[in-house]
Amino acid sequence: MSWRFLRALSCPARIIAAVSPLIPLIPVAAGFVALVAGILVLRTYGPNYRVGRLLASTLPARLAYTGRDGLPRVVPIWFHWTGDELVMGSLPGAAKVPALRAKPEVAITIDTDGFPPEVLLVRGRATVADVEGVVPEYAEAARRYLGEGPAAEYLAQLDRPGARMYRIAVRPAWVGVLDFETRLPAPLGGVRA
Repeated sequence: MSWRFLRALSCPARIIAAVSPLIPLIPVAAGFVALVAGILVLRTYGPNYRVGRLLASTLPARLAYTGRDGLPRVVPIWFHWTGDELVMGSLPGAAKVPALRAKPEVAITIDTDGFPPEVLLVRGRATVADVEGVVPEYAEAARRYLGEGPAAEYLAQLDRPGARMYRIAVRPAWVGVLDFETRLPAPLGGVRA
């Protein structure tokens, strides 16, 4: 049986080098998800790319982090998958930025509303970088969420002289996929952390 390894889940045709079969894999309906050197990799068998669909969707990610007061927070946020990391943008003054710098451990979910839901679960460490102007990946996300015309208008409002944003990047350290058909949560005999 031949395997195809897909690095850029939003573009399933991109194949990366074959990796040792000893890599730990998480079975999913469309194949397998693995972490190889910190890069999310999808082994697929067929045309059903659930993970790729979620990463290419206009569904918001839900970013869970620990607030400066030590209490949990969850915020909906636009994201862009680069093939290596989930990247989000934030404007100055957002409470999540100092909180993420203090405690970078995060959990992210991208999930559908319908039943049965499809759910991508990610855990990792967030890195926060100051950016002059608009975060490039945020601009990509805006085009995906809003469409080219409305995104251009929105980004023009943000990208003014002296504008600053924060680039929040999460390289997956753990990945889980649920579809409630073939991949179930732990209480139902499925994914275990």
